[in-house]
Amino acid sequence: MTMPTDPAKAELARKRMSEAKRDKVMSEDFKKKRSEIMKERWADTAFRKEMSEKHSGENNINYGKQMSSSQKEKLSIAASNRSDSWKQKQSKSHIGHKDSTETKLKKSRVHAGEKCYNWKGGITPIYKHIRGHRRYKEWCLAVLTKYNHTDVFTKKRGGRLSCHHVIPVNTLLKMNQVKTIEEALECTLIWDVNNGIILKKSAHDKFHNLYGDDKNIYELTEEQIAELYQQ
Repeated sequence: MTMPTDPAKAELARKRMSEAKRDKVMSEDFKKKRSEIMKERWADTAFRKEMSEKHSGENNINYGKQMSSSQKEKLSIAASNRSDSWKQKQSKSHIGHKDSTETKLKKSRVHAGEKCYNWKGGITPIYKHIRGHRRYKEWCLAVLTKYNHTDVFTKKRGGRLSCHHVIPVNTLLKMNQVKTIEEALECTLIWDVNNGIILKKSAHDKFHNLYGDDKNIYELTEEQIAELYQQ
């Protein structure tokens, strides 16, 4: 059905369609058949890609539009009134689901830089964006797993630990002339597990307080290392 171009007529048409759907009761058999058909369709990767391209960007009916205050209020009320059973279904549907590396990278690019809601004109240093990125958390987990949650110098396992880059992130950013978070994500050494070690958190904090963010920790003497662990 083609919507009328006149706003008043279009609104009336939408209202009539809404009322028609509201009064229509579908049988359980019909619902089940429709569900099976839709599951089969969306299982097809080509179909999902086609639908995504068909309704993204300028092709989306809401492209360039802004919701009114009343629309936002209605959506807010609807969200707050969702039942516990609906919430449980949504929770179960996400159990075991993991995004691929490609998907994670795409999501990161979509919300990076000026696209991020928290963008402040690029005043935050790149290394802070890196430390707040999901991939950095994954890197830390990989380093902790590789070295069994054990401090590299004291050989003590557990406690409050920090993951540390041997070749500092700042050095890598300068060497590779990285200017954006997108370029940082392509810098292999930043995400190399072999460029990471584990330190006691207090020693890690003390290292950066004393030597900044550009020094390789293995350039320190044994006395300087011991000083990091002194209370």
